[in-house]
Amino acid sequence: MSYVPSVEMSVNKQSAKIGEGVAFTLVVANNSDQSVQEILVTNPILSFFNIDNLETTKGIAEIDPGSNSVTVVMDALEKGEVAEITIVVVVNETANFTGEVSNTAYMRYEIDGIMYIVSSNKINLLIEAEPARCINGLDSPISFGNLGFGLPGILTCGYGIWVRIRKKQDGLWYIAAGLILLLIPMIYYVFDHAIQPTQASHVYIDFSGCR
Repeated sequence: MSYVPSVEMSVNKQSAKIGEGVAFTLVVANNSDQSVQEILVTNPILSFFNIDNLETTKGIAEIDPGSNSVTVVMDALEKGEVAEITIVVVVNETANFTGEVSNTAYMRYEIDGIMYIVSSNKINLLIEAEPARCINGLDSPISFGNLGFGLPGILTCGYGIWVRIRKKQDGLWYIAAGLILLLIPMIYYVFDHAIQPTQASHVYIDFSGCR
């Protein structure tokens, strides 16, 4: 006799970003030549995902929020019978990286009073983080849009220089105040204009050993 019950996993997309949904499908098949009993399918879900929905064409499906996992219990699968389990997850805010994560399901079943455990194929999913931000440069920090601080800064500096040269008085305080006013639009420009998105580095994260 050939006892080869199996569980195969597939996914509806190759990559996902934070807030996007992903659907994993498990196909549980009794390819043996006799009935299989006491079937328990489990799928530990990584913490980067929130479980949104769980459906099965046979048995009882449950979500365990504590362990972030799903279980499906079936009394039996007859020879040649197939059941399908659909798990919908959403990428959550903790997935702040770019890299691949893996998902594997497990099935326990009984034949003639003997328990067996098999695993599904491993599915890899690319998590794409939001673009990192880096400073590309400062081209022209004083623009017409920032003259609310820039122009007073120029005038104050100019007045301080004029006081020192023409009146022979200490105008350093005016010059310092003017420089501070000039720095405000420069800082604003850096954070509002000179920061551009760049692709985060790609890393590979293998969670195949996680249970």
